[in-house]
Amino acid sequence: MDESTALFPRNNLSRDDFDDWKRMNRTLSSLDVYGNTGYLLRTPAGADPVPARRVSDGFFRTLGVHMLLGRGFLPGEDQPGKPRIVVLSYGTWLKRFSGRTDLVGRE
Repeated sequence: MDESTALFPRNNLSRDDFDDWKRMNRTLSSLDVYGNTGYLLRTPAGADPVPARRVSDGFFRTLGVHMLLGRGFLPGEDQPGKPRIVVLSYGTWLKRFSGRTDLVGRE
C-alpha cells in the first residue's frame, strides 16, 4: 500500500454519507468528490463509449478551475433528480466537437 492509498482510501461513498460529511464539515473550506465512470455518446455513426468522471457540484470551484466557455455546476445541480449537466474537457471539445462554440447550452 503506497502512502496516497493510506491517506485517501478508495471506497464507495454513498450520496447520503457525502451530504452528511459536507453538512458537518467545520474544518475544510470545501469538500467535494469525484468518481470514474463511462457513458455512451450518441453520434451519427451510432453509440461511442467514452470515459467520464462524475463530480460534485463544487468540484471545479474547489480546484480553482474556470470554464473556457459556458459555466461549471451550480450549487445543487449534483442532487438526484436534477437535470444532467455536462462539462467537456478541452481535449474532448476539440476532438469530438471540433471546438464548436455553439454547443454551450444544447442537449
